[in-house]
Amino acid sequence: MLRWFDTVHSYDLLHMPDRLYKYYRYDDALNAKRLSGQVYLASPLDFNDPCDCQRKVINNAQTRCEQKGIDWLYGKLLELGYNREQVDDVADKLLKDDEDVLYEVYKRQLERAGVLCLAGTATDTLMWGYYASNEGYCLEYDTQQIVERLVLGYVNKLDYVITDKYLNVDRYRLSPIERDKETPSDKLRYVARFDASAASLVTNRYLLDHADSVEVAHFLQNVFIKRFAG
Repeated sequence: MLRWFDTVHSYDLLHMPDRLYKYYRYDDALNAKRLSGQVYLASPLDFNDPCDCQRKVINNAQTRCEQKGIDWLYGKLLELGYNREQVDDVADKLLKDDEDVLYEVYKRQLERAGVLCLAGTATDTLMWGYYASNEGYCLEYDTQQIVERLVLGYVNKLDYVITDKYLNVDRYRLSPIERDKETPSDKLRYVARFDASAASLVTNRYLLDHADSVEVAHFLQNVFIKRFAG
């Protein structure tokens, strides 16, 4: 999930400001990428504060399996990169509350997370001092474009195992309202942007070989709803 904060409000992914900002120092090695619109999502494992993102882990596998069944847990472990031969063993140890396996799974979750910090204004003197050394530059970003590119990047990097799971087992080929008639209206309005033009940017070969253009658009929409705004 992506979320933006200011000193007063917390905004979810559907209700972010249209424009946010990032302050940079001059860096000859990175200026061209930054000025071309590329953004870098930092790994929580690389933060210099050892307390950042290193929270106490609560094992809810047993509760979730009681609600959703063991196949739910198998699916989550596949998404974390465990192969089919490993899934049974890891799931069994999680359900027995094996602490070593619990933290191994948590580390895999963090390895797949990225953090992008943006500001709500381009005129904050403290930010200019801390992040741009008072002589760098500040870029304005279209937040909707960032979200769309992240969804496309996520889909294009999925391996065939997870693509097949999402497409067929999780039924991402269906429109969001067909897949779940309880999908909130604000999410349905947002995902309308993932249409045929967005689908044309998909390069995931397995998805393109097993879904038509309408289903690919639905796939993007469901990925956003379930994996980004979930």
